[in-house]
Amino acid sequence: MIKVVLTLALLGVAAAELTCEECSMIGTDFSALETSPEGIQRQIAMLHQPVCHHAPDVHHCEEHFPEFWKAIAMRLFDGEHGWFSPKHFCKGVCEQKSFLGEFVCRDCMMALNDSFRAMGNKEIQEKVVLHFVESDFCANFGPEDHLEACINGLHFILPEAMNLLAGHEHMHTNDFCVAEGCV
Repeated sequence: MIKVVLTLALLGVAAAELTCEECSMIGTDFSALETSPEGIQRQIAMLHQPVCHHAPDVHHCEEHFPEFWKAIAMRLFDGEHGWFSPKHFCKGVCEQKSFLGEFVCRDCMMALNDSFRAMGNKEIQEKVVLHFVESDFCANFGPEDHLEACINGLHFILPEAMNLLAGHEHMHTNDFCVAEGCV
């Protein structure tokens, strides 16, 4: 989905001392968590009010944000091509030789939190927006006469949401890593 963007975004994952297998497990399972109904509801609860507060049309944003964000999140966090997919999330880790050792919670949380922080990078945000705009996302999201509104929404919502995700305390990463079996 966003190969070039994620190469820049996930340099911190390589700094964590994870094996390729551990990183792939984290990426696969975290993608599933972030695209689950509960994960999307958590994201909407975190993003809805702050994003729509700055929207040009607050009422329209408040009314349509949940449905629009769900569609964005399903693509942004897709397990095969999205932000946390192993082929992007673990690129630097899996290019290096894996080593045996304990699966440490600190490394798991560092990899996830570094990836979230990378969402605050303006260059990355611009590339993510461009990818969405150039893809079939808006064509598949709604009627053809809503194409321009969808594109404008992406230009506004993605950077706002990514900044919020980058700056948010992701307490669920600790619970997630523990559930993955780290020590």
